[in-house]
Amino acid sequence: MKKRAYRHSHDAAFALAVLPTAVLFVLHLFFIRFGLYEWNAVPWLDIPMHLIGGASIAWVAWTFLTEATHAKSIYVLPRWLTVAAIIGAVAMVGIVWEWAEFIVDVFRGSHLQGGIVDTMKDLFDDLLGGTVAAVMLTRPRKRSKK
Repeated sequence: MKKRAYRHSHDAAFALAVLPTAVLFVLHLFFIRFGLYEWNAVPWLDIPMHLIGGASIAWVAWTFLTEATHAKSIYVLPRWLTVAAIIGAVAMVGIVWEWAEFIVDVFRGSHLQGGIVDTMKDLFDDLLGGTVAAVMLTRPRKRSKK
């Protein structure tokens, strides 16, 4: 019985963590469809998208590490190593994302990337959002007095 209750809480935690990422992805597709990322439409729109995207990926990575720790799949990691692992996950997703934009630009002739400066800024925004989220998610919790 206990395992089933844990499984439901595990599924709910993952669903809650993945939801913002899924919503962001749908928004991203909407923005692409209507050309809102183009330099003459809303040039700053990708900044909050990358900041929030980095934070949402950090949340998914933190949830994965937390659930793996509770399931005894991995040892409890020191805070600094947990933050580093989360930032690493955010960096990997950011790199894959920028490669995907590059491939779309090459094969569809779109203009998702504005060059190397835009790509580096996007990766910085991903990491900034992910780092802030990682630090906030891993901060020690105060125990409530009962």
